Amino acid sequence: MGIGPGDVTAAAAQTRRQRLRALAAPVATIGLGVAGAVAVWVGDPTSSGGMPLPPCPSKLLFGVCCPGCGGTRMLYSLMHGDLASAAHYNAVSLVVVLLLCWSLAAWVVGAWQGRRIRTWLQWRLTAPVTLVVFSTWFVIRNLPFPPFSGLYV
Repeated sequence: MGIGPGDVTAAAAQTRRQRLRALAAPVATIGLGVAGAVAVWVGDPTSSGGMPLPPCPSKLLFGVCCPGCGGTRMLYSLMHGDLASAAHYNAVSLVVVLLLCWSLAAWVVGAWQGRRIRTWLQWRLTAPVTLVVFSTWFVIRNLPFPPFSGLYV
């Protein structure tokens, strides 16, 4: 017995369903990201007239900038095409956003192709380098003298 045209069509439909099922998690993640971006867009954290967004707990409680402080304003500036302001608010988070976009794109393509695509998240030194970068950024941006005092947001 050979494979008939109905068998090929059924196999193609099954493959299509598997691909769509595999895309569910990345699409849901993109949806959550878009919802967060809309909240930041509407909230306008760069002006006092925007919708209230939650403040950074470390800045609120201790008066110091955490490694993520300025990230919401950075995202708002980035969405408005103001790369210089985005870098001013939080340069490290700007790089992280770009790396996460790369990872998300790889996740979508890998889910569609049915295979895993390696990104920076699988590199052996990702965790220690991230720890060093964020720790250094935390210390440098809280130093109270020039030129580092300009990094406080």
